[in-house]
Amino acid sequence: LQLMAFKRVCVIGAGPSGLASIRALNGEPFEFGIDVYDPRSNVGGIWNYSSSKEKYNDTNDLEANKVYNFSPIYDNLETNLPARCMQFTDFPFPEGSKFLFRTSVIDYLQKYAKTIGPFNLHLNTKVVSVEKTNDWAVTSENVTTGNLSTKHYDAIVVANGHFEKPIYPSVKGLEEWQQKDPKSVIHAKFYNSAKKYADKTVLVVGGSSSGCDIAVQVSSTAKKVYVSCDEESILNKIRHPYLEIIPRIDEYNVNHHAATFEDKTIKIDQIIFCTGYFYDVPFLKIPLCESRYIKNLYKHIFYVEDPSLVFVGLGKDVSPFPMAEAQSSVLARYFSGRLQLPTSDAMRQESSQELALKGARLHGLKPPKEPEYVNELHHLIEEQHLEGGFMFEKYEGEKLEARTAAAGLKLQRLTAYCEEIVRDKTKRILSLHGAGKV
Repeated sequence: LQLMAFKRVCVIGAGPSGLASIRALNGEPFEFGIDVYDPRSNVGGIWNYSSSKEKYNDTNDLEANKVYNFSPIYDNLETNLPARCMQFTDFPFPEGSKFLFRTSVIDYLQKYAKTIGPFNLHLNTKVVSVEKTNDWAVTSENVTTGNLSTKHYDAIVVANGHFEKPIYPSVKGLEEWQQKDPKSVIHAKFYNSAKKYADKTVLVVGGSSSGCDIAVQVSSTAKKVYVSCDEESILNKIRHPYLEIIPRIDEYNVNHHAATFEDKTIKIDQIIFCTGYFYDVPFLKIPLCESRYIKNLYKHIFYVEDPSLVFVGLGKDVSPFPMAEAQSSVLARYFSGRLQLPTSDAMRQESSQELALKGARLHGLKPPKEPEYVNELHHLIEEQHLEGGFMFEKYEGEKLEARTAAAGLKLQRLTAYCEEIVRDKTKRILSLHGAGKV
């Protein structure tokens, strides 16, 4: 495609992906005018924890997604990856950091935002429309006043994340359960702490990152936790007397508060669905969103038909910060007129082939795919000899070793937590026995 520079850039989202794109744009030998929009009251995206979601825990009100600072971050959350796998290339976490508590991450992001160069930040401002005419018309709404404003740009960076629209599985009896007893079933987006599950029998559906973490946390207070997950979940490698792994649920029965799988039925008090999120770009007038993926993208970044529209941070099962800065390094060089993309036909063909191969898991880049993809982006820059500008760290040597070891370290972390829970519960039981209360 013909090389040209885009002076006016709109970044939608001031979370990790948005900040990474600003860093890369400001590293180019070209002066951009960058406007950044975010509906929250501070930078950091979903890492801005708010306990206000507690009021939705007892209603399962999906309209809560319209609360603009509503984040899936919960009270006792720590990262699923060690600090070495989370950090930006030129902004390391403090030496000795391992798995990070949520407050350390938001503090890190807010400090990082002060180092990435100039940009015009519009907080408490929701983008409601992005439409291409001669240029990109972006209409935004101040979430406090309701005032609307429209500005025009040469290029758009969509970095709004993908943790807004919860996925609930389609299983017999579940809809009836949600209607008759909504207080007993939530999505992980609404989870905040294990306190409300004290002495309950809880079913956690899903065994990926949030499912593992929430199941173990809830086991610290619950009488029993069942986890419905596949064989790939690391929970299958943990032995925990208060946590039992079961297969996929076939049917729910709200009248008996029961769930059935294979030839067995279990009684449960509460259900937590850790089943992921749909992609959602409601402001974009181009129909690219297919719920489980964004179509017609080259390298998960560039809109094939008009590469002045880009996406950052769509990858799943990845180290999000390093991936965002890798993608941003590529798009920044294109926006400044330095990076040559293939022809539209070539990009369209590659995008179609990848979709045919991966389907709904299009953006799933679980290692080793993630390091391969990031290194592919690194090569894309290197082969065009585009020195200068921000350059991210590729996966090799110590960085690759750290990423490869991350899953094992998380398993050790969860195992140690489970052992601590068992010790604490045993002490409480013995104490009650000693007091004659059981």
